[in-house]
Amino acid sequence: MGFIHAVYDLGRMVQDTSRGVAEKSEINSFLQLPLPVTSDAQKSGREIRVWLDVADKDAATLTILGVAKVDLVEYPRVEKEKYLYREPVGSNTSWKFSPIYKLGTAVADGKKELLGKGYEAARQEMMAWLRGTQPVFSSKQVIKEIKDNRYFKLKNSLLDAFEEEKVFEPGTVNTIMQYLIDQVDDIVSLWSDKKRSYILIFGVKDNGRFLYPGEVNAFRKYFEKKLTDHMAVEDKEDKTCFCAVCGGQSAAAVTVDKLFTFATFDKPGFLPGSKDVSGAKEKVYPVCQRCFSLICDGREKIKENFRDTQTAAGLFIDVIPEVLFDAARLPKIAEKTVDFLHKGIKREEKRLNKLAEQGEGLVYHFLFWEQNQRQERVHLMVEDVPPTRLKKILVLWQETVKVHLSSNKDESETGSLDGLFKLLYRTLLHLAGKRDEDKKIMRDKWLQITGKLLGGQQVDIYWLKTLLVSRFPGLFADGEWVKKYGRQEVKNMIALVDFLIKANGR
Repeated sequence: MGFIHAVYDLGRMVQDTSRGVAEKSEINSFLQLPLPVTSDAQKSGREIRVWLDVADKDAATLTILGVAKVDLVEYPRVEKEKYLYREPVGSNTSWKFSPIYKLGTAVADGKKELLGKGYEAARQEMMAWLRGTQPVFSSKQVIKEIKDNRYFKLKNSLLDAFEEEKVFEPGTVNTIMQYLIDQVDDIVSLWSDKKRSYILIFGVKDNGRFLYPGEVNAFRKYFEKKLTDHMAVEDKEDKTCFCAVCGGQSAAAVTVDKLFTFATFDKPGFLPGSKDVSGAKEKVYPVCQRCFSLICDGREKIKENFRDTQTAAGLFIDVIPEVLFDAARLPKIAEKTVDFLHKGIKREEKRLNKLAEQGEGLVYHFLFWEQNQRQERVHLMVEDVPPTRLKKILVLWQETVKVHLSSNKDESETGSLDGLFKLLYRTLLHLAGKRDEDKKIMRDKWLQITGKLLGGQQVDIYWLKTLLVSRFPGLFADGEWVKKYGRQEVKNMIALVDFLIKANGR
């Protein structure tokens, strides 16, 4: 499992670096940012902060006197440790790790989105339930009618758990919801930009200062408890295991499905004979809590510095670098390699070119996946790709561009590795037609070709030629297409075929 060990090594680098700067809390490895950070000022996130007025900010159970105010600030306002955020363990859970609710981008009718969905009688029941004057709903049909209201979700799947775990005193959530109902127009006015993503974050007022969840003792204790519960093993009789990563003996194992969302045990064929068998999951790929912490740090490093979202629309491409040798023993490449591992590729204009520029001390693991709500669907993994292979692909493509596409205004961009895979993706999708099913087929073909190029395997050029020829009659019959795009698109197709022939013969 070179992929997991590479993520582990990145996490170890992160923790070693942080020790030299400041002492880290034990839970910091498990923290994530609630929203991605972007350099585009017009699309950066925003925080709607709910200032809770409490009797004692340091109390184990918060006595909430009311809500002081609600305001709007730019995101990110503070560092990750103060947000105290971690993604929920599933879409159907009735609790979250942190008092942060994702509102998402603004909608046309914000008030309806918050508490206006469902028929009138059902909404009246919901309002009474939010205020605490009606403890339960009269029927399941009522819940079905109002379940998509954001205020219902806020109370049901986030705030109620804090009261149940005695972070809030009884009745506190009703007080908060009463305020949010009364101030719904103000909330909607703050939640207004359709280009930005918003979070609703609950913190504590302290002498005119907003304390974020990570600065509040009660919230931190709650996070620690939920994290411990999440990592707990199901087999209570025998917890002893040997960690699959470090090989050490541990009193408890963290299962692989808690390492990566896409590693699930709910498929009948994944682990035959394991259904309803206690302790079966812990034997698949057990990981000790120390290694789990390091892998979590590594995953965050990949998310922040080694993730490409620009090459193929709707697909994430995670690039996980793995160091083959101890950089400390190779002084000639150590400085360059360490600098690359820390900076990553996210801020590079030609990200894949940056990978090809690295020395022989690294290999890469490519993971192609997409997000479907809370589900992570892996489409392709290519392991152990050396920089030299990427360099050969780049040289072959640059030679092809000079022959076929030298007249392009953006030749330098087209001649990059990023330009190659983007052009291949765009060309295949252009040939797919308008149906979503056809586009998915072409996306899968793009993944197949890309995977074979990265893996050093032969590409099926006959299939691509057949596809192009079969599409030509329809394209050439479209006079507008021929006039506007025909010349350049045909040159692109010829260039791609010529390149793949060269790549097969490398």
